[in-house]
Amino acid sequence: MLLAILAENLERLGVTDALLQSFAKVNTEVGSMGLDIEFSGSTCAAVLVRGQSLYTANVGDSRAIVGSLEDTSIRGHAITRDHKPTEPDEAARIASAGGRIEAFKGKRLGYRE
Repeated sequence: MLLAILAENLERLGVTDALLQSFAKVNTEVGSMGLDIEFSGSTCAAVLVRGQSLYTANVGDSRAIVGSLEDTSIRGHAITRDHKPTEPDEAARIASAGGRIEAFKGKRLGYRE
């Protein structure tokens, strides 16, 4: 879904605005699916390469990593920052948008205790 929306907007809007609008449109479309999302969310890390430029965008605690060859091993380098609610700036952003941060108190699906 994100790739199709991004492709529609890329040439018309430019990379930055196309990424912003594409993420916003996917958010709107997911929100209109009738799912109960009161205590859930999603994450995404996107990387776009155009010529010699690399663009990243991320939502939630997803991370994009690029690898570099150093001597005989590959080393990973984070190129995005996770948006974790435990980080003070992210907690402040959530609160200023009227959100809340709570621990989930129900049973986790697929989680073994």
